[in-house]
Amino acid sequence: MPGTVHAIVVVRPDGRTSAAYHLRRTFASVAAGSRRPDAVTLVVCGTDPAVEDALEPGNLPDPTADGRGVRVIRLGRRTRFAAAVASAALEPDPRSGTGMDADLLWLLAQDTAPEPEALARLAGQLELSPTLAFVAPKLVRDDRPERIVSLGVSMTRAGSSVELAAGDLDQGQRDGITDVLGSD
Repeated sequence: MPGTVHAIVVVRPDGRTSAAYHLRRTFASVAAGSRRPDAVTLVVCGTDPAVEDALEPGNLPDPTADGRGVRVIRLGRRTRFAAAVASAALEPDPRSGTGMDADLLWLLAQDTAPEPEALARLAGQLELSPTLAFVAPKLVRDDRPERIVSLGVSMTRAGSSVELAAGDLDQGQRDGITDVLGSD
């Protein structure tokens, strides 16, 4: 299994549901995982008093493997996801030394609630297939987990992108899909 895992959680406090609510759920899910990240960087894109309150000591569970805590980076609300990830990954965390030198970057949005085995399984796939550049999970609806939100993106021969299984009923029929062009 990859040695060091750096989780990067991007929070955008402008959604319909409170970002603080989602953030608490995400951190609780990551903290409950069988494999916990070695370093966690939270990138807050914008401002929200409820998110700031959630970030006060003791208000969120520590999702790191060794209790190191979470590094917080604050950026403008117009910051795109990729730029937020880059800001977290390119500047090593002074507490852990991890950043782009981590063996695995685990990218999460604020409204992500990974299953307890998610990180262990994703990291395990990278170990089994060392030529893979990235792995991604099957995304399902939070309120209807039997519905697939995304299983990746492929492309037609004509160059059009095609979402795989979006909206399909999840009966395990696509669990064997291993190669896709991209993911959400």
